[in-house]
Amino acid sequence: MRDSLPCRSVLLAVLVSSVAMGQNGESRVRNLYLSDDPRDEAPRVNVGGCVATVLRFEQAVDPVRTKMLGWEGWFEPLLVGGKSVVLVPLQKIAPEDRFLLRVALAPNA
Repeated sequence: MRDSLPCRSVLLAVLVSSVAMGQNGESRVRNLYLSDDPRDEAPRVNVGGCVATVLRFEQAVDPVRTKMLGWEGWFEPLLVGGKSVVLVPLQKIAPEDRFLLRVALAPNA
């Protein structure tokens, strides 16, 4: 696996419920390294209910092609800008709830 991606990559992640806060209310940081091979399984990203989750990438994200499926009523509209995607749940998310997120990276200028 490499931690750099080709400029036209589309990343898929399955959002899974879990507690996004560490002990004593501290936020947790987790690094994910993605493969260039589209056949590899997409990583799961844990999202806590009523806690914003920020996904940061090594290159700019294309806001037009970045989408989440089935988010209506569960999340605020995605905030996409620069190298970041922000997910803000509107309610608690049960562990069995899953959402598909597609993140498209912008071509290198």
